[in-house]
Parts: sequence; C-alpha cells; structure tokens
Amino acid sequence: MKKKICFVLYNTSAQPSGGYKMVYTYANLLDSREFDVSIMFMNLDSLQKYPSVIRKLGVKYLTKIRPTWFKINESVVKISYYPNGSKTKYDFDYVIATELKTADFVAHHFSGLKKIYFIQDFENWGVSDKMVIDSYKLDMTKVVISGWLKKVVDIYSKTPSIIIKNPINLDVYRVIQKREDRSPYAVGMLYHQNEYKGCIYAIEALKIVKNSHPNLVVYSFGTADRPDDMPEWIIYKKNANQNETVEIYNNCSVWVCATIEEGFGLTGIEAMACGATLASTDYKGVREYARDKYNSLLSPIRDSNGLADNIIELINNKELRLGLSDNALEDVKAFSVQNSLDLWETVLD
Repeated sequence: MKKKICFVLYNTSAQPSGGYKMVYTYANLLDSREFDVSIMFMNLDSLQKYPSVIRKLGVKYLTKIRPTWFKINESVVKISYYPNGSKTKYDFDYVIATELKTADFVAHHFSGLKKIYFIQDFENWGVSDKMVIDSYKLDMTKVVISGWLKKVVDIYSKTPSIIIKNPINLDVYRVIQKREDRSPYAVGMLYHQNEYKGCIYAIEALKIVKNSHPNLVVYSFGTADRPDDMPEWIIYKKNANQNETVEIYNNCSVWVCATIEEGFGLTGIEAMACGATLASTDYKGVREYARDKYNSLLSPIRDSNGLADNIIELINNKELRLGLSDNALEDVKAFSVQNSLDLWETVLD
C-alpha cells in the first residue's frame, strides 16, 4: 500500500524560488517511487484585496495553474487549503512543513499524523531569531539540508535532526558545451534583490574585473526586474526556466557567488555540475560542496576585492580553472538524486 505524504507550502509561487524548487523536485521524485504525493498551499495571504467568494475561487485557480516555472507530475495532487477550515480531515501518513511560515500550522493542525519539518535555512527574514528557534522546538522530525543547520537546530530540537543535502539532477545539470571551448571572459551570476545574497558585492567585484579585462561578459538570471544601475555588459534573463539556466551555466567559464548567508546555495553547485568554475564567498552553506583551492576559489564575505582577485585568477589561469572544475565535476556526483531519495525513504519509513 502506498504511503501518503503531503508537503505544505505557504503560497503558490509565481516566480522561481530555490526552496520551492527543492520541494517540487522531491514531490516529483517521491511520486516516481510509488508514494502518493500531495502539495498543500496555505494561501492565507493570497488575493487579500478581493471579497471572500472571489478570493476562494482565485486561490483555487492559482493553485491549479502554478507553478508555471516548474513542471509538477500530473499525478501529484495540489490542494488549496484556504479557506477550507481547520476541521477538514486529511488522509495522509506524513505531513511535511517546508518553511518557517508553515511549521506551526503543521505542528498543530494535523492531529494523529506523522510530522516532518524540512528546514532549508535559518529563516530570520523579517522575524526575530526567537521565532525561528521556537519553531525548532516543535514536536516534529527535523530534516536539514546542511551540517551548519544541523548544529543550530540540534541545540533546540527534542531529537537530533537528519541531514539530507540538496540533490542535483546530473542528467539535467551537466556539461553540454566543452569547457575548453568557452571564453575565459564569460562569467555568470545569480541576481537577487535580497541583501543576504550579496549581489552588490558581486557586481562591485565584476566592475573591478571589467576594468582590467574589458572583454568580460557576464550572464545572469533572476526573478527581479533588471535594475536600472545594472551595467550594460551584464546580459540578464528574468525568470529563466530550467533549460535556460542550464544554457547560461554552460556559457560560462566562471560562476560568481557573493552570498553573505544561506542554507545551501543551489546555483553554485548547479553551475559546477555544468562545468563552470566557482568563485564564491566563504559563507556557511557553500561549504557543503565547495572546497577552497580544490574545487573552487573562496573569499571572505562582503569582500569585493578578494572576490575580484579570484575571478581574475580563474580568467587568467586556464590550467587552474579547468583543474578545479575537474575536481568539482567529480565531487558533485555525491549529490545525486538517488542518494537523497534513499535518505528520504528512511525518514518516511
């Protein structure tokens, strides 16, 4: 008999998001492994300016059509919670909270069901650290994506958390364009408006590189509108789909990340899997897959000059660039879908 699991997300995602992407990925993968999978969208803050009746119909429609940027298996059931009410009984074996805003809801709403809290970052964005820490005290099995998160969560959790690192679909994220044929001046970066992504430092570093290497061309993607002050030599794609991101990664010899703090950092490892050599800040999450001077070059956070120096070194030194990439391509094999799914199956046993 199939086990029935339900991931709970706070709302439907109009734009690409790394955290939501991982939930959708696991939903599809577990669905392919003979689980009955549902995704519930709480939708509590959606379409608030509309009357209740219109709002109810609207969130139901959005749940049906979203996400447009990620293809969810047709056999995965999507549920709009709002405004069904708290008395509805659901036939699940496991319910999985996927972010801070769903943790308390899952912990107290689904009586008699097994509960898991999938923690992808220390989510103190606009809330107090205490609120985040209190969520770690909830009576749920904790699954974390990195070693540094485990250390934090286990201080407060009643039971030790389980590490399941984010997987990479190596059939998708792979070398298509030969690394040797790529321009050394082709560099890429994710653009994001959130301060913790450190994009102001990445762009400042790239300006330094541009001054010494006028042939520099930067390929970038993100969900925000192109900012007015973004240099014209940055080629920016808004809301790139998966195929487009793979193409961008494969255009680049170097991938730049200036993150200040993040749970993992998907674009860094995706770029590595596609053959781009990573020049990143040494934030906690990147240490799950990046090793300085072995498969990448790392510099201190908020240090545009140090990041620029590493980018320039990779542009100038082809032997170093390809050697680091060789090691990265070997290391990313440990992040296979198979490994992560096997671990999830032990949690869902």
